[in-house]
Amino acid sequence: MKQWMKKSLAACLALVMCLTLAACGGKEGETPAEESVNVRVAALKGPTAMGMVKLMSDYAPVEEALEDKENVVTAGGGNTYEFTLAASADEVSPKLMQGELDIACVPANLAVWDLTRQYPIDPASFQSKGRSTPFAGTTVYGENLMTICGGKAVWQK
Repeated sequence: MKQWMKKSLAACLALVMCLTLAACGGKEGETPAEESVNVRVAALKGPTAMGMVKLMSDYAPVEEALEDKENVVTAGGGNTYEFTLAASADEVSPKLMQGELDIACVPANLAVWDLTRQYPIDPASFQSKGRSTPFAGTTVYGENLMTICGGKAVWQK
């Protein structure tokens, strides 16, 4: 599979996961009241934003919103979507952390951890030549199980 297809699929899956989690609120049997919500979405220019193309094209621009911003569209339920396309992840990440964005589609490097697993620190198992540590033999919580960089598993236990 080509690299751009993998990135597009990852962006689509991330968007679906975010939207699925957003829909999980409320109690069973309770019908939530329909409210207009402003959803702020950002992605990187290029393949990362390809997963949002359908969302962007499905909704017609709202004339009132166009007076303030050119990139605001509304969904059939009255929700508005504000799209931002950025040149680098450095522009998107701070906005997401500060709460200025609701959804961010950026390529990710990941580390998979099991925070419940305990293990003793063993300098012989270090992946570097430096084995000196004051924590040898100390039992700790949280073990790295896999590291993903550039979409590829570069280390796995």
